[in-house]
Amino acid sequence: MGEAKWRKANDPTFGTIPKDGTRATINMDGFRAYSPSGGDAYSLMVLPKIGGNIESSMRGLVISTPITIVDRSISAKGGLDPQCLRSNLLFWDRLDWPTNSVIGFGLGADEEFLISAQVLQQSHVQFSGTGDGADIVLKSHLAAFKALDKAQPGSWSLSGDINSISFPATDLVQDRGVLVSLFGSLPVPNYDVPLAEILEFKLKRRDELLNLRIELEGLYAEVSSANDSDMALETAKLKLEKALVDHIRSSKEFPIAWRFTDLTAKLNFNKAAIGGAIGLLLGQKFEMPSLAPLIGAAIGAVQFELSGALKWRENVNTPYEYVTSYHKDLFGRLP
Repeated sequence: MGEAKWRKANDPTFGTIPKDGTRATINMDGFRAYSPSGGDAYSLMVLPKIGGNIESSMRGLVISTPITIVDRSISAKGGLDPQCLRSNLLFWDRLDWPTNSVIGFGLGADEEFLISAQVLQQSHVQFSGTGDGADIVLKSHLAAFKALDKAQPGSWSLSGDINSISFPATDLVQDRGVLVSLFGSLPVPNYDVPLAEILEFKLKRRDELLNLRIELEGLYAEVSSANDSDMALETAKLKLEKALVDHIRSSKEFPIAWRFTDLTAKLNFNKAAIGGAIGLLLGQKFEMPSLAPLIGAAIGAVQFELSGALKWRENVNTPYEYVTSYHKDLFGRLP
């Protein structure tokens, strides 16, 4: 069932304009929502999503269309960013693009294909009351993430891609979290690579991708739990470096266009104080020399920095948010 049919069957406000006067014109080219004149008062309810729970070994990512917020209004282009979508598709088993009962987006060819492939699902948030366009989009999007995270703690993260929705400062405790950043060492498909070819790569190179996830999460676990063993941290970094070498090699062998990305994971720090081996690592960048022959003049690196922690998240070792930044140069089969 498509999004429109699903909303018509499940959303009592489908096809209506909210009583507070908030309006949005919606299509694949974009929308602009304006604030109501009155105050904000509303409630949110997450309805059953199009899809289902993922297996415990799988990982999901909550994604959003690129948006711009100015004062109390919000504007955006319809659909998902093609570069972010392809990067997310490569590393995550399930993507969730939440909808709400007031402001929504039409589905493009990419989105429809991934829904049919059972990779993209859409949690739906029922909005009631009054509120401005920015609050409706931001709070309903984060409500969907909270519902998924509560149902399967540690299995879902939020995408912090280009102009994506992120957590407000009120949701964070400063200096109680850690950033783990990978620089120039993670190949992702270019924005114009057909989605079917990415799924083919994931099928053929499943072992390398799974091992990369295991080693990334191994490093995250060492950092978030503040293991005071220098040896354990060094071992985790070396294992990750080897997994990155394998992923880069497998990428070069698959005939599509690739680009490197920087990936930053945001984690809660699961001890009362940051110290020991982790405390000594903060603010430092550690090179991974074995990557140099594979990625050219640049040298891949990993860095640890102090950050905010998500207040309401359970004590898990997986990131609550990922932020990506894409390099310009391409390699592999060029367009």
